[in-house]
Amino acid sequence: MTKTNIAGALSGKKLKANLGQSLFSLSFDMLGLLTGTLFVLYLSIDAAPWVIALFPGILSIRGAIGGLFSGHLGTGLHLGTIKPVFTKNTKDFGTLLRVIITLALVSGVSVGASTWVFGVFLWNATIVDFIPLLAVIIATMFLSVLFVSPLTMLFSVFSFRRGLDPDVVVYPITSPVSDIINTGCYVLSLALFFMFGSFGRYLILFMDIFFISWVIYILIRNIGEAKFVATIREFLLTLIFVTLIVNVTGSLLDKISGTRMRAVYPAIIATIGGVGSIIGSTATTKLALGLIKPSL
Repeated sequence: MTKTNIAGALSGKKLKANLGQSLFSLSFDMLGLLTGTLFVLYLSIDAAPWVIALFPGILSIRGAIGGLFSGHLGTGLHLGTIKPVFTKNTKDFGTLLRVIITLALVSGVSVGASTWVFGVFLWNATIVDFIPLLAVIIATMFLSVLFVSPLTMLFSVFSFRRGLDPDVVVYPITSPVSDIINTGCYVLSLALFFMFGSFGRYLILFMDIFFISWVIYILIRNIGEAKFVATIREFLLTLIFVTLIVNVTGSLLDKISGTRMRAVYPAIIATIGGVGSIIGSTATTKLALGLIKPSL
């Protein structure tokens, strides 16, 4: 067999393996229907007019941050700049984790503020609406960091150790699971704020202050680190586009009265995001390894 034939055979096997892993991982997006069910059952506009409008923003921005996290993890694992271990990892991993924590707060505040601005024109929102909206979304982002980020790291390490390609399987599998967790975090934050009186609101306030203080501490310690600042800066452009899009989406979703569309919405965006993540993460890794050229 010639070198060309051998290369072709290996390429064909790699294609089949990636296709199989992609289809397997994308099948988990059906879990988005469970997220939609939680959305329909537990989120209503009765508590506040912004409850439904804010929901797509939470899922989308957490999805964008999750895509950044899983993409960098996959590339780092392939390049060896991140180790497939849970403790005593590399400096690059520590920097990435601090970026994710910081972006969670920045993105939450941005989406919350923009949702309120849209609300000023769409449902006559006032400053009275802004305070609970911001308090709830910051608490939701804090809980999401605590639960979702370790899950992404866990599955990245597990898949890499088992010989799977983290660029292909991690985000499509963790995304719908993360959506369920994020929805649960949002429902819990809403319940604490609106249903548990002073105790619930003090608990939300404690989480908000702790999270903000945590991020301020990270910024003070890392503001001079080039990679930390560069990653934050690169994500800000994405944040602007996502914020604009999700507010339009949230406003439209708020107008939809049918429960079926609301129920399937998380599954649809999870599947689209999963496909995009597979393509983007794989391309990023190949660019870093020099396997493809940075040109169209």
